[in-house]
Amino acid sequence: MFKKIIFIISFIILMAEYSFSATEINPILDTNSDISYKNNTAIHPILKIAVDSYLRNNTEAMQMKEAGIGTGIGVFDQLPAVPPEDSFTSDAVQYQSSDYFPLYSGTVWEFSVNGNSKDISKVLPKMANVNGTITSVVLCGCGQKEYYTSDSNGIMLHRLFFPDVLIEPMGRGNLTITFIPPLQIADSMINIGQLFVSNGNAISTFSLTDRIIKLPYNTTYRFNNTENITVPAGNFDVLKISGSFSLGDQSVLQTFYLAEDIGIVKQVSDGTTQELMAFYYVKLSSPSEDEIISSGETYTMNWETTPYTTYFELLYSTDTGKTWNSITPDLVTATSYDWEVPSPRNNKTACLIKIIGYDSDRVEKTSVISKPFTIEVVKLISPNGGETLTSNTTWSIMWSTNATKTPVANVILQYTKNGGKTWKTITKITGSNPGTYDWNIPVVSKEKTNCRVKIILQNANSKVVGTDMSDDYFTITP
Repeated sequence: MFKKIIFIISFIILMAEYSFSATEINPILDTNSDISYKNNTAIHPILKIAVDSYLRNNTEAMQMKEAGIGTGIGVFDQLPAVPPEDSFTSDAVQYQSSDYFPLYSGTVWEFSVNGNSKDISKVLPKMANVNGTITSVVLCGCGQKEYYTSDSNGIMLHRLFFPDVLIEPMGRGNLTITFIPPLQIADSMINIGQLFVSNGNAISTFSLTDRIIKLPYNTTYRFNNTENITVPAGNFDVLKISGSFSLGDQSVLQTFYLAEDIGIVKQVSDGTTQELMAFYYVKLSSPSEDEIISSGETYTMNWETTPYTTYFELLYSTDTGKTWNSITPDLVTATSYDWEVPSPRNNKTACLIKIIGYDSDRVEKTSVISKPFTIEVVKLISPNGGETLTSNTTWSIMWSTNATKTPVANVILQYTKNGGKTWKTITKITGSNPGTYDWNIPVVSKEKTNCRVKIILQNANSKVVGTDMSDDYFTITP
């Protein structure tokens, strides 16, 4: 989306690091290796524009640097060009921009570039903190990363990361550009004809130098109209947003065509046209975060997907994803599945579901991992925390048992008065699992506030097949 920025920033970093005069720069422009990004062969004309602009706007700054004053980095004051107005009729209809720029984890977009090559973008599962804001990370072609938020504040670009940028004679390194404040592409609720203007500083760092480059940026985008367009992926009703991005005195015109629940289906920028060829995602609607699922039950998993995601592989983990187990022997095609929940040897509180999406050729395209949930074998119902029990009275300990790995032969009940440092046995029940036991509360001389009860289920070989304890502390009084 913003690759032209690489060459503008790269040359300014180069200029800041090495005090070249204009006559020293021009011979460099005759080579093909001074600045490159992943062997991009189309960069030379852009480089020359960037250098010419830099020299035009920074003559005084460079003279000051040669005199030992300043850094050689000038200040640009050029304002972005206001995008041309399409013919539109403003009305009261509002659109929520985040619906047209979704950032579902695992989403993959495949674009054609000028009708030829393919470019792939993917929302990574791990989010990133940029200046205190949690952002979604979009991995683009050549390893480029774009850090976005799309929420009640609108569509915002916070950071760009370009790996393996070659700046001669410095070498290859990583270029990071952070926008302060974030660059706004659209407000949250938008109307046809509305303008979105933002400006601030682009803070750039290159991994091979400790120099920080600060350049002003300006953007002006307009919600032009709604359209119906056809791209290789199909026919879509879209919002058309166009405008300009200016960094220093360099500008690039951009037009985005956004479809609901999909995102960018077409983009025109700096002579390059990208059109959506296919898109893939899996949105898992169940299980939900912190849901408790009983071992042995038949649990219906549900998910949403795209027309291009044809087959699904279903897996589960009971150890936060360290290991994965297949749920089905083969790929499935439906968007729901009745899962026979396994019976682990204990309650598992860090379980995950993973669904991998494949295209019609069974090529892996996308994946999603659920939030943690619990597979519960046994549940201690009472006392479960917050109760006050009195010495030398009777309290009914109650528990429920779901499917176990092997049949329950013994039930052991224990309690603690010191937060779990030591445990004492209440009773051991053999040959049955009644679900309740009348406990004679022990006598205490002073109030005990860190008490819990634990239940341990064993099979005939005295192997543990389930445990649980009070969720919180209860109190025993004299």
